[in-house]
Amino acid sequence: PCLKRPGSDFVFGHPGQSTISLIRPARHAGLRYIQPADERSAGFAATGFIEATGRPAVLCVSKGPATTNILTPIVSAGRDGIPLVTISCNVATHGESKNSFQEFDIVELLQRSAHLKLAVRARDAQAIPALLRESFRSAWTEPFGPTLLDVPCDLLRAKLDHDDVPAVDTRRPVDAVAFDRVAVAV
Repeated sequence: PCLKRPGSDFVFGHPGQSTISLIRPARHAGLRYIQPADERSAGFAATGFIEATGRPAVLCVSKGPATTNILTPIVSAGRDGIPLVTISCNVATHGESKNSFQEFDIVELLQRSAHLKLAVRARDAQAIPALLRESFRSAWTEPFGPTLLDVPCDLLRAKLDHDDVPAVDTRRPVDAVAFDRVAVAV
């Protein structure tokens, strides 16, 4: 439900054990979940959707190898100025910094990237709505670019009070000529 508030109706991703806690509630809230063959494809599908429609979309990936699979689409979105909002679902908080199974610090890696506008990790479940709002606001503020919110999987299972999450202006003008060229090519 927190995803719908900022203005997104589409979630792209490849499901993993840690993302189920996000995918099920998103579907119940009326969000469409698009599942390409793998995380890299999901990232490029999300950026293509954003470019073609001018509407927001979220990329949601699981922990470990799934996060490394999104590096290329994120860097590409950064170079192309595409406001891609990514949520990575990482290991539980009790497993952080303990070399847990499939633990990978995507935030540390991407904070150094000039291609990402924001990379942040949620430390408290109640902070997730505000962090998500900030991710959307940052991505959809010029210059446009990708953001990443890393959420430990145990925080995704917490009950959130998302009523205070205001909508974010995600309107972006669509290049009608480019859109027509894509439509003709397809």
